[in-house]
Amino acid sequence: MIEALEKVSRADMVRFVVDVIKPRTSNRIVMHCQGQAHEQAPPLDIGTPIESIDAFQRNAR
Repeated sequence: MIEALEKVSRADMVRFVVDVIKPRTSNRIVMHCQGQAHEQAPPLDIGTPIESIDAFQRNAR
């Protein structure tokens, strides 16, 4: 089990936590686990960033 977890990439672990656990809890877990490492880490490539709430809502309809 430990060996399998060691092979999981950071991006895969973040996706799993965010998809499975409630958002508030998952955000806290990710922030706690990453510490300050997120400042130097490359951004995750999981979709288009939301730059405007209005544009996001228009595209969601």
